[in-house]
Amino acid sequence: MNKIRISDVTMKQTGPEISLSFREKIEMSKLLDQLGVDIIELEPIRESKTDSLRVKSVAAAVKSSIVAVPVALNPESVQQTWNALKEAKKARLQVPAPVSPVQMEYLFHKKPDAMLCAIRETVESCVRLCADVEFIANDATRSDPAFLAQALKAAIDAGAKTVTVCDTAGAMLPNEFTAFIRELYANLPELKDVVLGVACSDQLSMADSCAFAAIRYGAGEIKAAAYRLNLISLPNVAKVLGAKGEYYNAACAVRTTSMKRITDRIAWMCRTGRSDTSPFDNGVREDTDSLYLTAHDDLTAVLKVAASLGYELSEEDGASVYAASQEIAAKREKVTARELDAIVASAAMQVPPTY
Repeated sequence: MNKIRISDVTMKQTGPEISLSFREKIEMSKLLDQLGVDIIELEPIRESKTDSLRVKSVAAAVKSSIVAVPVALNPESVQQTWNALKEAKKARLQVPAPVSPVQMEYLFHKKPDAMLCAIRETVESCVRLCADVEFIANDATRSDPAFLAQALKAAIDAGAKTVTVCDTAGAMLPNEFTAFIRELYANLPELKDVVLGVACSDQLSMADSCAFAAIRYGAGEIKAAAYRLNLISLPNVAKVLGAKGEYYNAACAVRTTSMKRITDRIAWMCRTGRSDTSPFDNGVREDTDSLYLTAHDDLTAVLKVAASLGYELSEEDGASVYAASQEIAAKREKVTARELDAIVASAAMQVPPTY
């Protein structure tokens, strides 16, 4: 029976429906690890210090799952991402790149030959640092089949162990996605030497069905979300494989006995407006921008702002957070609520001090 790897992408989703604090992202990673997902995907590093701390904190918290972080198509991003991720027990670098004409030229301003070169060089840079590298072909179902095969081959030749094709538009029906997967294997014999992953948007409410069509015809990894907005549903995939695994000759490692408890908790964390009593129960939001600390604030003021963000700190933790905030406040005019959220997570949640 084939083992299907489940890669959770809940934290990669964006929009007004989801608002997670630094602390909640760490907690969600622990929950997904307990659930038994094979890979936990994080957002890319955009703000060097804050996002690097987030990746390092999750890497320290996750015990069994692979922690995966995407890189941009340049060497600087690869090195920066690896510096944050390298302490994870199981690490994966992801190289996402557009492969459709629309996204390549209008969003990335690259011609096909330049994109192939960027894919090859970035994957090679990742392979030199990390044994587990994934190439993600964005908008693959709207790409030219010949170019898609070239892009996947370039990534495989460069050392990618997993290649993922995305129905970004979510416009395919299951039978169309089946034909798409079959054509990939026919055009690219090298595909049999790596794991094929799939990701589908749910625009037509067909994402789950397309996922099972892909599993039946060779896919070994599915990108799904424990709390989905417009993607494949992790609970649905796990339940169907648990009940109909023999039909698909496939199984996954997700612990269905813990599914409802963990996914309910994740859903509660993801929903905005979940509390009528505290505007901070959903993490640090835009309306906390008026909260800040300065070098003149004392311990009581720091604890008050931390409490507004939803943290109840012990005397020892409060002293650690106060010292860290004062160190930052001495170098700049103020410490914002978002910065304090990161300080609390690192100073009071047992994240290794080197982070």
